[in-house]
Amino acid sequence: MEHFNTVQIYVKKYVKTYLEAKHGKIIFLDGNIKDKFIECLKNNSTLRESSYENKFPYEYYITVAVSEFEFYHYGYLFTKTDMVKFSKFVEYEIKQISRIYGALFKSFGMTYAKGIKVFQKTYHLSDEDFNLENAYKDIQRNGIEINEVMENKIVEILATIGKKNIVQFVR
Repeated sequence: MEHFNTVQIYVKKYVKTYLEAKHGKIIFLDGNIKDKFIECLKNNSTLRESSYENKFPYEYYITVAVSEFEFYHYGYLFTKTDMVKFSKFVEYEIKQISRIYGALFKSFGMTYAKGIKVFQKTYHLSDEDFNLENAYKDIQRNGIEINEVMENKIVEILATIGKKNIVQFVR
């Protein structure tokens, strides 16, 4: 078994809730979110920012597992700028996935709102954290792009919904 270390970074509340619901309290990232995390971890160009350690851009933090290789080669410090970059990247991912949930449920003959509610329930997001009305407006404004990455996410979502018995969501 590979050894790992952890890195703590500050993120928005709903980013924390989403990542912990998906990966657990110690987060083992994968895919393009991990790529963005490593990219931010590598970025030491604004290391002076780390001298302001008591000032964080967000109130909530997550604990991310990194391999020993990543830890010793890229470090463990995130600047405030990189915390914001990473958090915004995950926010975009969350919005994309909520759009997919909305579109999937719309294709089943239900409403976009029902799909967004299922998304919120699946990832333990309250309406305060991830507002239903704002998510619905986001779908109307941006629609949904289906590319290869989105196709993979749709398959992942359908597998998740299948595991949870879709009947409970239709009520």
